Amino acid sequence: MRVAVLGPLCKDENIVRGRSRFGIGGVTYYAGQALSSLGADVELFATFGDEPAAWLAGFDPGVLHHIPAPGTITFINEYKENTDQRVQRAIIPPNTIGADDIGALDFDAVILGPLFHDNFEPEVLRGIRQPVALAAQGLMRYLDGATIVWRHPEKIFEFLPRVTYLFVNEEESRFITGKESTRDQHALLKDHGATTVVITQGSKGSVIYDGIDEHVIPAFPPTCLADPTGCGDTYMAAFIFATGFPWNLDQIGRFAAMAATMKLECPGPLRATSSQVLQRLQAARP
Repeated sequence: MRVAVLGPLCKDENIVRGRSRFGIGGVTYYAGQALSSLGADVELFATFGDEPAAWLAGFDPGVLHHIPAPGTITFINEYKENTDQRVQRAIIPPNTIGADDIGALDFDAVILGPLFHDNFEPEVLRGIRQPVALAAQGLMRYLDGATIVWRHPEKIFEFLPRVTYLFVNEEESRFITGKESTRDQHALLKDHGATTVVITQGSKGSVIYDGIDEHVIPAFPPTCLADPTGCGDTYMAAFIFATGFPWNLDQIGRFAAMAATMKLECPGPLRATSSQVLQRLQAARP
């Protein structure tokens, strides 16, 4: 499977239970590395500033197209005892991708990984003809001082008619739709053009809506908890990778959930192969 991943690379400080870890971050980083490890043919179209070559050491996403930006986005992600929740702060120079930055794309799927509301010009999405997966949170992120806030959820609706797979967590889905139940959330998103909606729920699992049926996917307990940053991006990457197999949505969802669990067990991005994920998945079956 050939996949393009579009969005900023950023600098991350991840604080888990008082311990800090510094590294590369962003949807593009975690999804790109996960796809590469799983066995996809990956190309990244990534914005970032003028960074030393050593900053990318150990990052092997396949092909990386650097789209120069005035500076690199910086995130501070702090997790407390409940790793399903985090507090974020950020420094945000402009990192915008336009249609001229990517040209015509020839891939099986395209992942959009915005970190902030202005990371994509509208023309980018209009020019993509392949199935598109969208990590929606970035489109409603704004900066208030150094604090990240969510605003203008209606911006998501502008993207939905051209999005095949929408990925949100349960808090984001409530904010976007203003609805409490997942069924009501999906109904509203479907009315605005969403085809398949994936609502991740952290340690509670995930729910996939295909326009007709609801597929409830369990979360697999990790053997240890190393670093939760990027788990949702890993789930999305593994989900898109699994659509290349003749699997139903339950099988795709379980594969994605196990990949996210295996990422949770190690610092940094997922480094497991698809065979290793399948082995863990088979061992976890009742």
